[in-house]
Amino acid sequence: MFQHITGKNSNRIDLVIPPSTLTSETKTYLSRVKDSLNQSEMRILWVDSSDVLHLRNIFRDDIHIEKRENEYLYDPNVVFRLEGGMFRDIRKKINRATRKNPIFFQMEKNDVPAALEMLGKWRSLQGRKNKFLLDWGYTRAALNSIGDFDTGDLMAWGVEVEKKLVGFSMAGPINQNTACFFVAKTVIGIDGLSEYLRWKTFGMLRDYKLVNDASDLNIDGLRQYKRKFRPLAMNSVYTATI
Repeated sequence: MFQHITGKNSNRIDLVIPPSTLTSETKTYLSRVKDSLNQSEMRILWVDSSDVLHLRNIFRDDIHIEKRENEYLYDPNVVFRLEGGMFRDIRKKINRATRKNPIFFQMEKNDVPAALEMLGKWRSLQGRKNKFLLDWGYTRAALNSIGDFDTGDLMAWGVEVEKKLVGFSMAGPINQNTACFFVAKTVIGIDGLSEYLRWKTFGMLRDYKLVNDASDLNIDGLRQYKRKFRPLAMNSVYTATI
């Protein structure tokens, strides 16, 4: 799976993930692709820890691998139950949001305009404060894809307060046992709303054993927030350069 980037100062092709079969023939093929593009190097943007050793064995000195980030893995049933003292702070936050009588619902195509409007306002407020918020483009693309995919592959939920959309989340399956929770956006100013949205989303993913909730972007506040939901484990992700 290749990614072609074009722009004022860039025109390159990289791999998004490693090829599904890693052999000596893979090295030959990728080296030929790289040379035909007249690029000095080709990146593999997302490498799981299980592929690191295989890539090193195949490419030897012709590859550089570095850790990119840690992704949070949760047991959705544990999170949704919120049992014990370790979830006390989260329960308090959710109770505050619940007093607003939020309505949590499955989003459909006709909900997309309101979600895009909310996303635009969210970006104008959060984007000015945080240069790291680079997910606006794929969030918009994901929202526009609601209704184009089966709901079992692209899941989307919204939260309304006083008949106004104040948050939305999106997720989908990685495999039979693991889901990917890749979008969560809420308006600013409703105490506990973010925790409420995340808790309800985990509740919708209870048929899975694990939920991958991405990384914390090395942001202290986001790290503290995600740790409050008590991750079961961390998944290391790497970038490789051929």
